[in-house]
Amino acid sequence: MDDTKQAEGAGRRRITQADVAQHAGVSTGIVSSVINGRDYGTIGFGERTRDPVWRSVRELGYVPNIAARSLARGGNRLIGVFTPGPLLRPGANDGGGAFLTGIEEEAGRAGYHLLLFTGPAPAAGRRSVYSGGVNTLQLADGSVLIGADTFPGDMARLAAESYPFLLVGERDAPGARGPPPSPTW
Repeated sequence: MDDTKQAEGAGRRRITQADVAQHAGVSTGIVSSVINGRDYGTIGFGERTRDPVWRSVRELGYVPNIAARSLARGGNRLIGVFTPGPLLRPGANDGGGAFLTGIEEEAGRAGYHLLLFTGPAPAAGRRSVYSGGVNTLQLADGSVLIGADTFPGDMARLAAESYPFLLVGERDAPGARGPPPSPTW
């Protein structure tokens, strides 16, 4: 087995773009450009360069590092959905599933993934965005808050942090100051 191929198993090193570049006989800049579908002006390439890069990606089992990619582009392409209680109830005909399906479809059309945030309910029975004192929604670029009238303190903190969110629910909840900021996605 080739020493550079380590796609599976515990304790094996993650394949990097440098590994792909070495295997394909090109620079890491070319690999990055090909994988990300970008032409940076000074780095030009044709099919004779692209094909060996993609062949090396397949042969080595390269998988992009999502965290690094998100950091480089300044966002995760994730829209969060958060509710203070269960949105989907087995056997219930409350429209939660249809509502979530609508959000999912629109997120997909805009090129985003959908992430449903849940968490442990404290003694009061309602989840908080700030479980453990930290904004748990930060993984997403912005979030849809459903039934936000039940966690008004969270809305005020999100607004103060300029975290993009869309509120679906009562807007006159105690602790909520004005409308939420417009989502930036």
